[in-house]
Amino acid sequence: MQTPPMVPRRDTPLAVISLAIVAASVMGLGLHAERSIAVAERVLYWSTHTLGTPVLVFGFLAILFVAWLACSRYGRVRLGHEKPSYKTSSWIFMFVMSGLGSSTLYWGFLDWAYYYQTPA
Repeated sequence: MQTPPMVPRRDTPLAVISLAIVAASVMGLGLHAERSIAVAERVLYWSTHTLGTPVLVFGFLAILFVAWLACSRYGRVRLGHEKPSYKTSSWIFMFVMSGLGSSTLYWGFLDWAYYYQTPA
């Protein structure tokens, strides 16, 4: 017996609710621009001064944990039974290139605004 092909389900209520929330947020920000800027500045100030250090400490502890995990007996655990598709050096180069590509896309989109706001 043949299985029917998978048909992607649409989650219409989730899409409608999400679009309504985004539309209401954009309209509220557009109608009250000055107040929105003031609120955004307060939220940014609060989040960077309150959560800045804990985020850095958590990131540092996560790196230590991953390094410990790699050096422990769990670092030798293989996931799957196949041989790796790529060598370790290829994986490293792929990670580096994906980071460079993402930063190129980010700054390619924002670079003109940076230079426009801070002329030489």
